[in-house]
Amino acid sequence: MHGLDASARVRARRPSVFQVDLPAFMGDGDAAEIYVRLGKRGAVVLTDMGSTLMRMSYHQDPSDEAVSQLESLAEQQGFRIEDGEVMAEVAVGDIMGATLGLLQIEAKAERLAVVTKRRTSEVAAFREQVLELLRDVFPGAMMEPFFDRQTDPEALYKVDALIERPTPLAVAVVPGDLDAERAVGAKLMLQAVAPPRTRWVAVPRDMERLASKTRRRLVREFLPAASSFDDDRTIVRDRLLDLAA
Repeated sequence: MHGLDASARVRARRPSVFQVDLPAFMGDGDAAEIYVRLGKRGAVVLTDMGSTLMRMSYHQDPSDEAVSQLESLAEQQGFRIEDGEVMAEVAVGDIMGATLGLLQIEAKAERLAVVTKRRTSEVAAFREQVLELLRDVFPGAMMEPFFDRQTDPEALYKVDALIERPTPLAVAVVPGDLDAERAVGAKLMLQAVAPPRTRWVAVPRDMERLASKTRRRLVREFLPAASSFDDDRTIVRDRLLDLAA
């Protein structure tokens, strides 16, 4: 702590806003961004001035899940996210301790952004594999995605495909928990506009990796095509053909 304290330099950036320069750097070599401005009743506001979310956006637009995880990281260190800034009001005597907390948030957020980007890439690849299988099995009979174009033109509630066969299939690709919950919510909105006798089918990446409550909700609303897509692609294919017959 004393070594870090001795290495700190404070410089004015604009009236009442100061930047704390520390020998702490992010993965791209840029210095961590720590700012101080006057707060209320003798306290000061320690903030990143929005730099953490901005860095996350360098990797990709932060998803709701990533922002939620960042909020949890901030809360663990006594910070909050307000108007895009990671910030906290602290007493003057607690600045260095809070600075270490903000440094940890920024460093963990950068790792979170990299992991989220990798996971998003994997999810996109899985979804495309399933859709390719559907296009192969049901050539010319697939609408993707399926949503209500009249009441929901932005496709906020959708499933990945509608197979227009004698028995229509509304298919939700389910890489993980978030997609499973979205599929359940989408069905509640879409079942009134789906073709008669539509069967609702989920293609999970791995049912066993879903949270137990999410798995129960999914199974209550959808017919799983298989327990694991990677292990049972032939089963998925045959199951879809049987359901659409």
